Amino acid sequence: MEKFFSISIALCTYNGENYLKEQLQSILYQSRLPDEVVICDDGSTDDTMAILQNFKKTATFKVSIYRNENNLGSTKNFEKCINLCEGDLIFLSDQDDYWLPNKLNMIEQEFINHHNLNLVFTNGIVVDNNLTFLGYTLYQSLGFDERKKKIIDQNREFDVLMFRDVITGCTMAFKKSSLKANKFPVNWIHDAWIGLIIAAIYPGSIKYLNDPLIYYRQHGSNQVGALNWANLEPHQSVISCIKKNQFDQIEKTYSNLQNIKNDFEESNIVIQDNRTIQRFNKLCLHYENRMKLNSSLMNNLRIASIEFITLRYSKFARGVLTLFRDLFFNRKIENA
Repeated sequence: MEKFFSISIALCTYNGENYLKEQLQSILYQSRLPDEVVICDDGSTDDTMAILQNFKKTATFKVSIYRNENNLGSTKNFEKCINLCEGDLIFLSDQDDYWLPNKLNMIEQEFINHHNLNLVFTNGIVVDNNLTFLGYTLYQSLGFDERKKKIIDQNREFDVLMFRDVITGCTMAFKKSSLKANKFPVNWIHDAWIGLIIAAIYPGSIKYLNDPLIYYRQHGSNQVGALNWANLEPHQSVISCIKKNQFDQIEKTYSNLQNIKNDFEESNIVIQDNRTIQRFNKLCLHYENRMKLNSSLMNNLRIASIEFITLRYSKFARGVLTLFRDLFFNRKIENA
């Protein structure tokens, strides 16, 4: 098979003996084999290292195994692993999934057919520990619906990713040359950070595939996991949902936005699209104002009026419903 890119797989492990063999086997079964697999183990105390050494003996491609003297944690371990990769395309791998045989080939073909691409991600089939289908996909779990897909189709990836990460690392591949920041902030999950900076620097260079190319295993010990929102218990009533104080969500979103600002500045990352910059600044202002909500109705009315007149409720929240919540229910709980 003619090779257009060199492919590296960055695999991070930590006490992964239960499912690691199957994941490594799925790599060996790829119709397009990688050029190298770089493995960083974060100090496993089980049989992970023995499994990895056996894999190295079996593989017909280069396998490099590194064992950390000190536990780095997932994000920093992936940072190390990615920086050790030498391929043009880097695929990220967890230790507990199972890749379909055409995964590498299909994603590589996307990069071949679309020269402007810097990152491709796919759907996944959510399975139990025995690889039995659980009835939903990764996209369904992440809320990656047709509306969000349309936004990405319009080259507005950052508009999606600044709210929520819809890119799962084990479904992702990216050009090594596109990763301008080689150090990952510790307050980020590695896949979210990679997707966000590529969206910021190279708008219009991220593509999703609807094809599910991995079995995404749920076994109770996942670092992140994939919930089936369709089967979650509904709220007791619409009224209780409306009355719920969601100020903690306002704080969380505000904190995330500040992290994006600060981490981009520290990493010298500049958002390239002016429209995205303007939208991001308005979003930050919207949450900055809502952080001032308190027990005073007059104060909340002033804030809600500003956000209503500027149309930021309709652009960044749920319109009149959020306005109503901010007036009467969303407020910082003052310490007694």
